[in-house]
Amino acid sequence: MSLMSKGLWSAVSGEEALPATKEQQAHAVIVLSLANSQLMHVIGSETARAASGKLVMFHRTQDMANRLWLKEMFASLKYTASSISGHVMELEELVMKM
Repeated sequence: MSLMSKGLWSAVSGEEALPATKEQQAHAVIVLSLANSQLMHVIGSETARAASGKLVMFHRTQDMANRLWLKEMFASLKYTASSISGHVMELEELVMKM
């Protein structure tokens, strides 16, 4: 949303070529919006489009791994709660995360 509001989205989408200053601004917006733990994924990217692409690929693989882990947890869920309502609530939490 930040890129769109500043008129910099085309630096990521590739719809049109932007001047170098606009490209640098878009890259700066992306990098400055990231948490420290995500910065390592965009180090070395020279353009906003490259940084965005690296983040998309990283989160796509993380999302798939997370889904597989949740499916495994769902398949191996056993009744260990003190009440049936606690077990159902745990089951519903897993389903909502999927």
